[in-house]
Amino acid sequence: MDSSLYKIKLAQEVKRYRDVENIHELPDIFHYWSTKYLLPIIQTFGYRGINDIYLSYMKKCSKNLKDRKVEFVS
Repeated sequence: MDSSLYKIKLAQEVKRYRDVENIHELPDIFHYWSTKYLLPIIQTFGYRGINDIYLSYMKKCSKNLKDRKVEFVS
């Protein structure tokens, strides 16, 4: 991406979130939709929620590492 275009896009994002107090807050419709439609699908695979999916794969990745320190980033 052209650096001048990147700078424009970056400035737009900064402006968009400048006055947002909690950038991680999601609209109510997200919680309704994910609980009503996504959670039942996830549960058919034996998971209680999205965190269980991540945790199961983190456990798989670190299973054979024995005493080594394992770190994950998101």
